[in-house]
Amino acid sequence: MGLSVKWAACNEGASATWETGDYYGWGETEAKEKYDWYIYKWGTNESSITKYCTLEANGTIDDIVRLKGCDVAARMRMGGAWRMPPKAEMRELLSGCYWQWTTDYDGHGTAGFIVYKAKDNADKGKIKYPTGHFLDKDVTLAASYSLDDTHLFLPAAGRKDAQTTRNVNRDLINWTSSLSENDNQYSVALYFASSDLNMLGWSRAYGSSVRAVLQE
Repeated sequence: MGLSVKWAACNEGASATWETGDYYGWGETEAKEKYDWYIYKWGTNESSITKYCTLEANGTIDDIVRLKGCDVAARMRMGGAWRMPPKAEMRELLSGCYWQWTTDYDGHGTAGFIVYKAKDNADKGKIKYPTGHFLDKDVTLAASYSLDDTHLFLPAAGRKDAQTTRNVNRDLINWTSSLSENDNQYSVALYFASSDLNMLGWSRAYGSSVRAVLQE
């Protein structure tokens, strides 16, 4: 991809790039049937967080702002040096590639973003949104792209809260290893739903996707 790290070919828990994979609470290393604050590993509500906390309003302060290796789903499930990307590496993926939405990746019926290695610097950071999305507009590219070109696919796997999987093929939410600075009940995730594709704080207790990276 021409970036500082190698990105895994598929989501954690998936065996193919078009599969949505498993869902994980932030800082949890096992997929669960149910996701909410009452059974979250690092706190039973937003003001009782026991690890990864910098604000007194959210619980016990330890000033740890990035996941430790033992709490990284990618490392515990894949082994070796695989890990979850911090927000800087997710930002690099967002700004250093060309993103194109598809409703049917390679004929497998899965919606999400195809993330192409940019062939020209002018294409880096450009995003082609779904047809009808309020940000959908013509995107002028310096090069042409197809699935024969170097790319990743990030499926719109939605999320899991309580025992319900929501908004598959519509929403994309991928964890980073970074804690939200302003409110520690949230951690930073790559997010696309009704708003622009960007990074924002997302509830740590929700089950969301994990895509691993490897330092080459």
